[in-house]
Amino acid sequence: MEFDIAIGEIILVRLAKELALCRFERTQDKQIICSYNQKPLRVRQSNIMLTTRFVPKSDYEFQTFKNDCQTLAEKIDIESLWAILEGQNKALTLNEIADLYFSETYDFKSTTSMAILLDKDECYFKHVNHKYLPNSSSDVQKIKDFHRRAIQNEKDITSLLNNMSQSVLPKKLTSYQQTFLTHLKQYAIHGDDYKHKNKIKPFFLKDKTEKSIQRRIFDLLVTTKFFNKHEPLELHKIGGISIPDTSWVSDIESKNAILLNSDRLDFRKADVITIDDEETKERDDAFSLKKTDGKLEFAIHISDPSTLINRDSVLDKSARINSSSIYLPEKTVPMLPSHFISEFGSLDPLKHRLGLSLLIKTDLNYEIEDWKIEPSLISTTRSITYEQASIALKNKENRDHEMITHLWNFSNKQLCLRKQNGAINFQTQEISIKVNSDSEIEVAVLNSRLDSRIMVSELMILFNSLSAKFFIQNHIPAIYRHQPSPYLLENPDFDFNQTSENEISKNYHLIRNLPQTKLTSEPLPHYSLGLQSYLQITSPLRRYSDMLLQRQIIHFIYYSKYLYSLEDLKTLVYGTYSRTKDIKSVERERQKYWLIRYLENALNNRSSNTPHPSYSAVVLEKGDSGTKSLVQLIDFGFRQRLNLPSHCQIGDKISLTLLSVNTWHRTAKFELKRN
Repeated sequence: MEFDIAIGEIILVRLAKELALCRFERTQDKQIICSYNQKPLRVRQSNIMLTTRFVPKSDYEFQTFKNDCQTLAEKIDIESLWAILEGQNKALTLNEIADLYFSETYDFKSTTSMAILLDKDECYFKHVNHKYLPNSSSDVQKIKDFHRRAIQNEKDITSLLNNMSQSVLPKKLTSYQQTFLTHLKQYAIHGDDYKHKNKIKPFFLKDKTEKSIQRRIFDLLVTTKFFNKHEPLELHKIGGISIPDTSWVSDIESKNAILLNSDRLDFRKADVITIDDEETKERDDAFSLKKTDGKLEFAIHISDPSTLINRDSVLDKSARINSSSIYLPEKTVPMLPSHFISEFGSLDPLKHRLGLSLLIKTDLNYEIEDWKIEPSLISTTRSITYEQASIALKNKENRDHEMITHLWNFSNKQLCLRKQNGAINFQTQEISIKVNSDSEIEVAVLNSRLDSRIMVSELMILFNSLSAKFFIQNHIPAIYRHQPSPYLLENPDFDFNQTSENEISKNYHLIRNLPQTKLTSEPLPHYSLGLQSYLQITSPLRRYSDMLLQRQIIHFIYYSKYLYSLEDLKTLVYGTYSRTKDIKSVERERQKYWLIRYLENALNNRSSNTPHPSYSAVVLEKGDSGTKSLVQLIDFGFRQRLNLPSHCQIGDKISLTLLSVNTWHRTAKFELKRN
């Protein structure tokens, strides 16, 4: 392709963001090579806006030409030019406009300067098919108003950010400042995933610091008290919590009063106990025992909020949105309003409550002879902790010894039966973190082997599995939990004992190789529980899917028909499944945050001559040349990747020294402690 351009001639080229004056050098591969800022630049022919026919003799002459064109462009009265041409409503070429404006002084500098000006113009002319069409008066006014607002908005934002950097806010926020604050909050929560991030980032790109823009914005919001310094951003990220107004209270009170006088199975005079952690607010399960004619009748009671809360009522919709209660170290966010839980739901001592009870008749060897599920009325006698229940099991003088002993023996029988059916007995470390203040963070690993915890867990599994049988026997639509058998465990050559002798490591690899539990409308087996069918119904105060199935089973018991079709249940349960997973992720992240804070306190509170804290850990994964090893702190269940020497193997116990922490990134830096 040939171009009528002299070597060294100045040409006006369109780059990505602006026009640039370059010097033509040669053509190559159907493109033009020119010099820009003394560096070669390859451009297409279509990017050449103007040839000047001017060949400077030196770099000085070239720079003088550029300066002259820029100065001339700044002197052009574009508004007067537009006023002359606006009434003609006619598109003109660049040469026609330059000739009209400069008249007798028109030359190559005139055309170049006019091109530079019109390229920057956003108000008076629009570029159409290589010509320039004057905008109408109304369009010009709209554009001017827009730019005026943009300038004012930028001033408002600059003023707002300057004030926030001084830990104050303007006395009165403009509407745009209020909008910008909303953008700031969303960017602090979502970072670069925020869809309007480009409204935020330009104001922070000028200042280069080690902190990310997201962190700097978060700090600004903390200093101005929009967030506290421990703000659970993870919770904000998954969306708001539905908190209904109190319009439901009178209807629930009336309905509760009627139902407490109904013909439900009455356990209000029985000796009924709950077993929970000391700080539990949602007591949704309880136990009682009756001995008659050489038989034992165990009763497992579950709170019944589903009968009080009508389908698609305000409370039901609110619980559906929330999906589950959220348990954070710093606070609990209940699925249902706290007032409902305390006044109508939680099985607190001496409070009359609606319940759903599983009654199981056994012989004295704890063999099940009969069972049934019935709506009930409950008034618990007392509430004891897991630790108190374990003490009662060992102390014959304890008032609860007999009941706890029978419950333990019965639950242990069920556990043995499940193991015979292939159930896997693994113990995971469940961490407990209590936050009293920045400096008072209590971290402990719960004793999952505590006999009372095993007992209660087993009784809940039994209630859920027998409920699944009830649904199946009566052909009631339900959503089950299915865990397929894992490929590795079907392989007779695979042995987890070969992986590690350490129990923590062994459990880690076991769980890692188990398939995830799936929701299904069919009653399929649950591999690790050793059950042919399983669903969850025992936590209706804290899980919406449990409340749905409870409502389904009670409706069938009363009316011999089901309330929800299978399609209804799929829509409702599957609709909450994603949020429930998000909630679990938030709970893990907040535990990690407060654990990092705990480690930070351990570092900061030591004296200057005290060595860095050390912690015992177990090797879970051995890294290779390209990856780090994975270890787990024994005291906290906290996992971290780091470089380990080759002699450290999976299952080895090692000692780690804590070097530093980063609370923003939720990370800690350890090194292997040398003996």
